[in-house]
Amino acid sequence: MQNTGVALVRRVSGGMTPMFIGFMVVGLALAGTLKDISTLLLEPPSAVCCS
Repeated sequence: MQNTGVALVRRVSGGMTPMFIGFMVVGLALAGTLKDISTLLLEPPSAVCCS
């Protein structure tokens, strides 16, 4: 009964680590997409076209 706390912590952290990694990947992808959209919308038209 001494190691039940350690086993529980390992089980919980083992389940939550992939979830945090997934949230990080999704968050970074959304941030990149929003950055691309905002730079396309906020750039002046003269900077978009090559002269």
